[in-house]
Amino acid sequence: MAKIMAVNAGSSSIKFQLLEMPQEEVITSGIMEKIGTTINGENVPGIFTIKYNGKKDETNPVLVDHAVGVELLLKALVEKGIVKSLDEITGVGHRVVQGGEFFNDSCLVDEEVIQKISDLSALAPLHNPAHVVGIRAFQKAQKSSRTKSRAIFTILFFVFFYCFRYLLSWYSCSSLFFSSSFISS
Repeated sequence: MAKIMAVNAGSSSIKFQLLEMPQEEVITSGIMEKIGTTINGENVPGIFTIKYNGKKDETNPVLVDHAVGVELLLKALVEKGIVKSLDEITGVGHRVVQGGEFFNDSCLVDEEVIQKISDLSALAPLHNPAHVVGIRAFQKAQKSSRTKSRAIFTILFFVFFYCFRYLLSWYSCSSLFFSSSFISS
């Protein structure tokens, strides 16, 4: 049986699920909130909620950045007996907000993919940098394993945008052809 980690690293959070595949059974899920939050230059305690085996644990660690959050998550998976070893996790799927025109499907993560996600940070300044840190943190923590990482891009907005642009251009052309000034001339 394969275990797959689904990760959504937001601007100040990490949402996650560990799934048993192929039956897609949720083994654990949770969220880390207030990552990188400061008040007057002081780090604010975050919130780490993890659900497993019918339990729900919540702690308040200081989550300086997403890398600290990923380390804490992976450590908790082993300490709580959710996995015996991180080697049990055979894949990590990272939801990425912005793939621009480079990505129209999921892909295996390599340095080129990470660089393109980073390059697109201007289009998603709160999310893409967090995605990059999260991806690198998982890679670092699982360097010795065979774990593969995939990036899954949120592209529906852009599909809608291009369809809208197409319809708008069609409407502009049709209004030219069907306008009374065109017909009467």
